[in-house]
Amino acid sequence: SLVILLAAGGILGTLYYQSLPKPILIRALIEAPGITPNVENPEPLNLQIDFEYDFSNLRPEQERPSGRPSVARIDLVDKPVSTGIRLEPAMSGTWAWAGDRSFVFSPQQEWPAGTEFTIKFDKALFVKEARLKSRSYQFMTPAFQVSLSDLEFYQDPQDKAVRKVVST
Repeated sequence: SLVILLAAGGILGTLYYQSLPKPILIRALIEAPGITPNVENPEPLNLQIDFEYDFSNLRPEQERPSGRPSVARIDLVDKPVSTGIRLEPAMSGTWAWAGDRSFVFSPQQEWPAGTEFTIKFDKALFVKEARLKSRSYQFMTPAFQVSLSDLEFYQDPQDKAVRKVVST
């Protein structure tokens, strides 16, 4: 009978735990940089990371906050960040908070094509109330692509051995 009571208590405890509100987590939304524009003096595009609430684990009746969460520590808002965030594979550039809800990485060189990157956050970058779903995220840069148009075969009329393909 003691075993039955312990089992019943375990089941009740589990049911009680499952009825508690779930924590509201925060996730990073990564806007992967696109292809650098083909202009004179091009600059590589920045990596933008925004934060939003993740409601996927909440109970249906649980209240949900609106808007986007404020996650940056007050002393770091709108300031460059030199520690606590890591990009793998590493690239030279600067990290900075853009307000209290977004990170921006400004690279010093072009993003390599078709490369998977991992971003890792240290919890010291965020307010203590921010509960991140994960402190590691991945994104992919666009793959290298070539498109040809106006393809022409050229043979030199003076020297038949000279043949070229001309395209834009």
